[in-house]
Amino acid sequence: MPWWKNRFEIGTRMTSYSLKDTSRPMDNRFLGSINELKEDQDYAPYKFFANVWLLKWLGAGISYEKVSAMTWTVEPGEESYSDGTFVMDGPIFSALAARPNRTRFTPFAELGWMAMSGSFEEDPAWANAHGRLNYQRFEIVEKKGGDVWGFGCAIQLYRQVELDFIFRRLKASVVVDHILLGNIQHNDREFPMDSDWYGMGLKYRF
Repeated sequence: MPWWKNRFEIGTRMTSYSLKDTSRPMDNRFLGSINELKEDQDYAPYKFFANVWLLKWLGAGISYEKVSAMTWTVEPGEESYSDGTFVMDGPIFSALAARPNRTRFTPFAELGWMAMSGSFEEDPAWANAHGRLNYQRFEIVEKKGGDVWGFGCAIQLYRQVELDFIFRRLKASVVVDHILLGNIQHNDREFPMDSDWYGMGLKYRF
């Protein structure tokens, strides 16, 4: 059997995530009036990934993930509103370790880093407040962290087709400026994007 046989995997996952820091007290808001962050889930099963196993138990992988944090101002007795949504996505490069055995279940662990791309999608009512076009915006000036660790289990369904379950934890944040009428109002405020991910998918080993 060639050395590369059963060493390569391609697949896709559906994932869900939960933000770790979602609420702040009145005296420690995220920025301005923003005191809550909420997940903006995307359950489409297009989170592609590929792995290569250099040894039966040691490999490397690349995958895609996306995490979005909706900004909210929530006041008792007032109507809640959102300024917009922070979106962070990109590839994750991982080192993988597995424990092959004679069962259909193969546990694995990973340690990696996410090459983050970030943007802010403004709510039009907020961006064009007071009837003035482009009245305000958030500008991402720095992306911090990107460290990822996780573990999971591959379950053989049929020959080279496997069901893939994974848990991941991301440590990351974005640093932003609030731009009002072209001038910086709040300089270098940090929004946490720390999150836990849960994924399920299918992969093919060849």
